[in-house]
Amino acid sequence: MNIVKTKKIVLLSLVILMFLTLVGCGGSVQKCPDGNHTTEWIVSIEPTCTSLGLKELKCTKCKEVLTSAKLEYIDHNIVSDAKKE
Repeated sequence: MNIVKTKKIVLLSLVILMFLTLVGCGGSVQKCPDGNHTTEWIVSIEPTCTSLGLKELKCTKCKEVLTSAKLEYIDHNIVSDAKKE
């Protein structure tokens, strides 16, 4: 075989491999058996006064994360240990 034909075969093989990776072994892009996600928002990272948090819209059946959103900083909660006299 010549080099050009070999490169075409390798490229085609990579394209097929990428396609199979994306659709999975079942041949379907959707992971839920019935094709309909049942979702709920899950807080993945709690926000603090110094760092943002993260919440994710996750399917309760297949556990796929469909989208995410940041959670804003929370207010400071200053606690004083000093005794007042």
